[in-house]
Amino acid sequence: MSIVISPAAEAELPECARLITRALIDDAVMHRLVPGAEDRLRRMTAALLAELRGGAFAHGVVDTARAEDGGPILGVAAWVAPRPPRRTPRRAVEHMRGIRAVGLRRMPAAIRADHRLTRDHPTMPHWYLEDIAVAEDARGMGVGSALIAHGLARVDADALPAYLESTTPASRRLYARHGFGPLGVVDLGGGATATTMLRPAAI
Repeated sequence: MSIVISPAAEAELPECARLITRALIDDAVMHRLVPGAEDRLRRMTAALLAELRGGAFAHGVVDTARAEDGGPILGVAAWVAPRPPRRTPRRAVEHMRGIRAVGLRRMPAAIRADHRLTRDHPTMPHWYLEDIAVAEDARGMGVGSALIAHGLARVDADALPAYLESTTPASRRLYARHGFGPLGVVDLGGGATATTMLRPAAI
C-alpha cells in the first residue's frame, strides 16, 4: 500500500485526536495522564485535542498518513519542535481546555504523571515524538513506520536527536528499528511505566 503523508490542517485536528484516543484508550500511561473511567472517551479526546493544538500543531508538525490524497486518515504522528515556548496565549487557552477535559478533581494526579514524564526529557535541543497512532484497520500495513521515517527525515535535516516515550514492548521494537535506544524507565504508579528512548543526531 502506498502511503501519502502530509501535515494536518487545523480543521483535521479533531479527527486526529479521535484516532489517537481510539488507539490509546486502554494504554496504562494514558490512564495516568487522563485519570478516571467516567465519560473517558470524550474527556480523553478533548484532552488530546488541546494537547495537539497547543503543542505539535502550534510548535512543530502533526503528520497524517493516508492511502491516497483526500482519503481517510490512517495514522497520526505529533512532533514537537525543539524548545517550544512555555507560555503563549494559544498554549494558555489549550491548557485550560485540557484542565476542563481532565477535570479539576483529577487534575493533581494528571499533573504528577505529566511532571514525571517531562522531567526526564533531554536538556539539549531535540524533536519530541509526543504521540503516534494508527487506525485499527490499518495496522500491519507499514503506516507507523512510514510516519516515523517521514518525521525522522525532518529531524535529520536539522541534525538533531529525537526523543519519545514508549509504553509497550511492540512499540519499543518498532522504535528500535528506526534507531531509537532506551534511556530509562519512568514509573508513573499503578503499574504504568514508560521507557524513554533517544535517537542520536545524524552525523
